[in-house]
Amino acid sequence: MPRTRPFHASVAAAVALAVCSCPSPSTTVPAPQQGGSPPPADPSSPRVCSTPPDVLLSAQSCLLPSEHARIDRLAVALPTLEPFFLDVRDADVVIAPGLSPECTAVHVLGSLEFLATSDTVSLRPTIDRWPPAGPVTLTTESHLTSPVAAPDGLLVDATVGAGVTIRRVALPCSDLAVDDPFPFVSTWPTTTPNTPAWLPLSLPLDLLLAPDDSTTLTVVADDPSLLPFTITERHDDLVRVALSWSDGSAVSGWVPSSALVESTAPGYGDGPSGGEAACREPGFGCSGPGLYCGPATLSPGATVYAEPDMAPWATVVDGSGAHVMRNENTGWAQVHRLPGVSDADGCDLSHAWIPSSDVQEVEDLQPGQQGQPM
Repeated sequence: MPRTRPFHASVAAAVALAVCSCPSPSTTVPAPQQGGSPPPADPSSPRVCSTPPDVLLSAQSCLLPSEHARIDRLAVALPTLEPFFLDVRDADVVIAPGLSPECTAVHVLGSLEFLATSDTVSLRPTIDRWPPAGPVTLTTESHLTSPVAAPDGLLVDATVGAGVTIRRVALPCSDLAVDDPFPFVSTWPTTTPNTPAWLPLSLPLDLLLAPDDSTTLTVVADDPSLLPFTITERHDDLVRVALSWSDGSAVSGWVPSSALVESTAPGYGDGPSGGEAACREPGFGCSGPGLYCGPATLSPGATVYAEPDMAPWATVVDGSGAHVMRNENTGWAQVHRLPGVSDADGCDLSHAWIPSSDVQEVEDLQPGQQGQPM
């Protein structure tokens, strides 16, 4: 299916219409089989929402199209099997946060269409320096987590610097995109090291939007030294503090002067860094009569099962670029690879089976490709 690019002003109305029209999942997604209760989940695994995702999606939905969408550890819950977890890349998604950030429904609209839940949906603003004026300024480098449904969008926690987060910032769906859940946060305060600064005596710190307004923003940090505020105004026993970071994000608000202590702005390095492990190369043990391992195309509309003839959970939207193990003796094919979706602990899918009649082997292989009947 064609990928939707980040929002532009000319398509804002169309996106708003799409959000309104996506309160419930597509009827093409197969319903899970009825059966007994699933076994208890591993306590070390991400939590699986007790509310079915189709119910959550009917309440509050945000359409988040992105060419570079990434959601890790999506939970697919089935009545007759233990939940399994998937990673999603480069797919349009509809998310519907519940009352808590640990229960977010996700409707994936990529090579496969399916419903899942997540407790780790990560977002970012699509517009730099958002909003243009106000107590909080975010950039496309800001990392947004813990989404909670709000009347006109989402409330999110915004990471604006290494170890610094602003809680429950309101953002409209139209200005959000799915983000890498493990970004490299390397921004630092723009204060000059070893200059006067005011640090919180305790954390978290609540900032009033105005001296006569009870509305607050909550700033949390790993250490008070990460918040070297400057004082810009005074009003009775309140002071207005401000702080910005190297990527352009910023926060300001009012606090009692007694909540601060004078210090000096510390120096900062380049922040944490790291890399993502490369995906392992495919390696499939495939030998015997009637077996085929290699590139294939899946029939659009084909049902995907967690096990052969058991627990349908997805529908094929775009089946090109697949890699399968097809067994003519059983009439089933296991889908090992499909662009945009993988098991959470590797590249190969372990719960994706379709009837072999829905698999078309790729005959014209490129040089170096493997795909021979065995």
